[in-house]
Amino acid sequence: MGSIVKRIIDGDREAFKEWMDLHIRAIERFAIQHGVTPKEAGKVAETVFRDLFEEIGQLTEEQLEEIVLFKNSIKELNELMPDNSVEGLFPFEEDTELHRRIIGLPQEVKIPFILAKFHNKSISDIAAIVCMTDQQVELSLQEALFLLDEPHVEKKLEFLNLSYQRLPTYFKESNIFILKSKGVPPVGEPKTIVKRRKPFILWGAGTVMIIALLFISVLRSDAYQKSSDERFIEKLNISFQQELDSRFELIGLSEPEKAYGGYSFVFQGYSHNVSPGTYGYDTKYKYKKLIRDLENQMKEGGSFNKKEAKQKYDELVFELRLPSEMVEQLQKDPLINDREQSLAFLDELYKKNDFLGNAYYKIVSENAEIVLTSDLVNDGLVDIDKLLEQKSSFPIELQNAIDGMTTQYYSLTSMKNISPLTTKYGTPELEDVLRRNLHPDMQIYITLLTGDLHISYTGTFEEHVKALLVLEDALPKIKESDQLIDLFNSHYILMFTTAAGFNSEKGIFDASGVVRNEIRDKWKQLASIGERSPSGKIIRQLINEMEDSNWKSSSYYEQLIEYGVWGELKKKMNEISVR
Repeated sequence: MGSIVKRIIDGDREAFKEWMDLHIRAIERFAIQHGVTPKEAGKVAETVFRDLFEEIGQLTEEQLEEIVLFKNSIKELNELMPDNSVEGLFPFEEDTELHRRIIGLPQEVKIPFILAKFHNKSISDIAAIVCMTDQQVELSLQEALFLLDEPHVEKKLEFLNLSYQRLPTYFKESNIFILKSKGVPPVGEPKTIVKRRKPFILWGAGTVMIIALLFISVLRSDAYQKSSDERFIEKLNISFQQELDSRFELIGLSEPEKAYGGYSFVFQGYSHNVSPGTYGYDTKYKYKKLIRDLENQMKEGGSFNKKEAKQKYDELVFELRLPSEMVEQLQKDPLINDREQSLAFLDELYKKNDFLGNAYYKIVSENAEIVLTSDLVNDGLVDIDKLLEQKSSFPIELQNAIDGMTTQYYSLTSMKNISPLTTKYGTPELEDVLRRNLHPDMQIYITLLTGDLHISYTGTFEEHVKALLVLEDALPKIKESDQLIDLFNSHYILMFTTAAGFNSEKGIFDASGVVRNEIRDKWKQLASIGERSPSGKIIRQLINEMEDSNWKSSSYYEQLIEYGVWGELKKKMNEISVR
């Protein structure tokens, strides 16, 4: 039995939280893949894990198996109707259309297909989850592919899976870790111990005592306590709104009114959907709940513990800290020796920047026409320095966003043949602070967050290989349980397929059915990048089979295309023992 599972069985709530973090994203994605809305998927995930949490201390090892999690998810999903209105869920229409078609598959075919293609479940695991035989599962997978009837379907599924992994999370932890209230007997007032004193008290001292007793009785009166509690809540309300207002003013954005649904907009031919709930909204919801709880205590005729209430309030204000505040605090309290806290820091930074980056991009895209039709554009590029000089002539929303970007390490940029005007996250100063003050294992995640590898996707083959090697060099430092592992995996898959030419618009074969010389040259260079390279090992096996067929066919290549490269990459990692 794993140590974390044993701790959960023993009733360790922190262990449950660690274990849940390993599984809850997959369960939520499974619900979305099944066909419910992201909001409903978040509720499904909350229900599955809340039901377990409420039984903590009485759980068995079997209840904590991932197979059981999927079974419990299916039970919840059976109560919900699939939702075909999936517009705006993904940036690419191809992903949206394929997702819609998967949702429309028959239930007995759809669930095994999703578990196999997007969750890497074996035939036997799927059979256990859906109560089928192995043969029935295999037939279901074949039927799903037949019904989809999609050319290059495996490649498209691989890209769709990357899009699934990039989706934000929709569940709220606050809805999971709330146990049903249990009666707690009132704590009695402590008895006052009276010491007998000699029977003479000065008249003046007696007068002071009488006044003091009268004063105490006033302080303890219901009317005074109610007035004091109301003033306390009023001060909290004013303070909390000021905390929100000052931060949104600093980042140059308006406070979102809704948590989900968010922003929908079209830019450069692609539909985008941005949920503003990542920053501020969830904390505001928790704050309102805190105030409701305090007010309910007042209605029931009692007072509340102001010290405890203030502590909870301070914790919520801490949640509101902006990336700039996080970085400032990091410099004061480095986490270089704490891997777990370093990961938690980067995970929080990533989630908050997901909102900020999308919100800034939305404003820039909505005002792009003003810039792109001006004299600021030359040969497909925008003169950013000149643009900033003319900032005062732009709409106030864009002005505020440009000013706010700089406070959170964002800037405007122009990229040849990619986007004449877009936003960029990260500065050399920020990168230096993160690298110096976080655990050494965080270096690759910092690289991914600050965007150093992104430009390589559209660069030269040499840049692709260089980026791939950066990712592979980091393999010994990362763990499957890392909160940011999906970010790493999606980059690794995309970088490998790009470097290997699997994403080439021309394909890998020429008109005569032979692997193109350009692709052969790439493979030979990749094959030489080192014995301990998982991608190099894949390419070497691929070359051997292709050479045996005079570069016309390879069963290994067909396997990679049909089942995706991620499973094979992980297999090679294990063979080389890089993790």
